[in-house]
Amino acid sequence: MTVSFVTLVQNTCSPRSEDNSGSLKEEKPSASLKLLWSLNDCFECRKWCGKTVIPKMANLPPSSLRLLRPAFYSTGMDCFGPFPVKIGRRNKKRWGIVFKCLTTRAVHIDLLLSIDTDSFLMSLHWFIARRGKPHELLSDYGTNFRGGNTELQKAFNALHPSLQDQLSAQRIHFRYNPSNAPHFGGSWEREVR
Repeated sequence: MTVSFVTLVQNTCSPRSEDNSGSLKEEKPSASLKLLWSLNDCFECRKWCGKTVIPKMANLPPSSLRLLRPAFYSTGMDCFGPFPVKIGRRNKKRWGIVFKCLTTRAVHIDLLLSIDTDSFLMSLHWFIARRGKPHELLSDYGTNFRGGNTELQKAFNALHPSLQDQLSAQRIHFRYNPSNAPHFGGSWEREVR
């Protein structure tokens, strides 16, 4: 009964060739073996009787798991633009910078006058005044971000050693994506559309 039902379903699901000219031995298989063959041959039967495979997910990065820290503790940043802005009768180019908290997914957007180190440091200063000092800043390998890190390092190294000891806990750690990896930093790169 089961084999005849399976062959009926199989004949309605997909056309099969009944050419047995290539078989070497004509023997009568058991009913359970016929059922197994029928289920394995039919695409619809394999689709409905197959086991679901749950894909393994990678672990979340540590910057996304800092739940007991303030907002923007771990921050991703990226520049976007340029945008034409009309000032009087002149057209100027302006850029934007986005800071994204990697834990709460909050976003802070600011305007850059140019895409150089000084504009980035001014924007970082405004960001810290408004949102608080981040522990780490993650970004791509942009020259303005690397130049800002170098400027901050030079200013820190120029301080008196006793002042360096007091301010060492207040340092911002810059972390960069690899230079040829555009798929890194997707959570903050997604905000730039």
